[in-house]
Amino acid sequence: MSDDPKPISSDLDDLMRRLQAGDREQVGGVFGKWEEIVGASVAANVTPVRIENQTLVVEVSESSWATQVGFLESTIRQRILEETGSEIVSVEVRVRRHR
Repeated sequence: MSDDPKPISSDLDDLMRRLQAGDREQVGGVFGKWEEIVGASVAANVTPVRIENQTLVVEVSESSWATQVGFLESTIRQRILEETGSEIVSVEVRVRRHR
């Protein structure tokens, strides 16, 4: 086994594959530009959680936001494509549990 350092990006790529979370550039682009993609008011209530098999999983603050995301899904997918070049085929919504 070599003691030569290797780029952390290769470890991140391996981790992303094991988690089936999409590639690093896709996740970084969507998560990193989330507010630009959806706007400040949506971003304050809708959080991207992961990307799995071209499905974006988001968490919403309240069930009313789940309905709103349903109405906005095609717009969100189009904006992701425009901003990051990543194609998302569906958006899965989960309501955040309040603790």
